Amino acid sequence: MSITTAETTAWKNELAAMSGDVTDPAARAALASLSSALEPYFETPEYFRSILGKIAAPMIDADTEEQITSRAFADLEEFKTALPDGVVVTTI
Repeated sequence: MSITTAETTAWKNELAAMSGDVTDPAARAALASLSSALEPYFETPEYFRSILGKIAAPMIDADTEEQITSRAFADLEEFKTALPDGVVVTTI
């Protein structure tokens, strides 16, 4: 994956636009904090590519994903036991 300066600028501008659209003060503060933390990455496309790779890194390895998507589970508890440690299932 290669990232150009134009793409990092677009991400930066989109994040700024999102911050401007948010009316909740806590959410706006969180977006401002995120924007501030990402600023050095926006300035250097190679760094930004690195951080995107970390964000996009899968939480579940390919074998586990295959196991849980290729079968049916009797209930939620059975499904949870198939997941690796550290993966939490939250029902809503």
